[in-house]
Amino acid sequence: MDADDQNALLLFRVGPVCCCAPSRPVAGVVTPPPLHRPPGSDALHPGVFRHGGHLVKVVDLGQGFGAPIPQSGTGRIIVTELPSGRFGFRVDDIIDVLEWPASGWGGLPPPIPRTWFRRTLQHEGRLCLYTEFERLAGIEETGILRDHLRALEPETPPMADPESPTASDCPRPVVPEPRPAAAGTRPPEPDPA
Repeated sequence: MDADDQNALLLFRVGPVCCCAPSRPVAGVVTPPPLHRPPGSDALHPGVFRHGGHLVKVVDLGQGFGAPIPQSGTGRIIVTELPSGRFGFRVDDIIDVLEWPASGWGGLPPPIPRTWFRRTLQHEGRLCLYTEFERLAGIEETGILRDHLRALEPETPPMADPESPTASDCPRPVVPEPRPAAAGTRPPEPDPA
């Protein structure tokens, strides 16, 4: 990031969750490279890679949030230089980089853990969870946003019973009536071979 972006806010997406964090510690954004998997690697901390001559430990935010990112080389890794070390945060996509917003800030909804998120930002119709990369580097468990993700899922209405007298508007399966055999026809005879 340029020195001009010191007070910028990076917006990124992990599954259906929009997040934002200060861009100051960001050293770059890369396509996920092949990872070296040292002992102790797991789904949340899948490995390390070299970037700019330094070793970068990857934190898969999809695993951390409970919204796994497909492993087919998709997504991006936000490379950061933090006081605790160099970390790469795997996300689905980078949404935008903004000047620090003067408005649009709000409190966190109840299911959001305050350990990792501090507030929200309304931006272009999106509710973004505000965090700092140093906080995200401390995630040690998976599914920290599972309750929030459930709240984002549209509810599926219960299936109506098509035999119910109140189910007149329910679509009923169309089953074709069996055709009667034509008069004077018989099933084919087996081949006498």
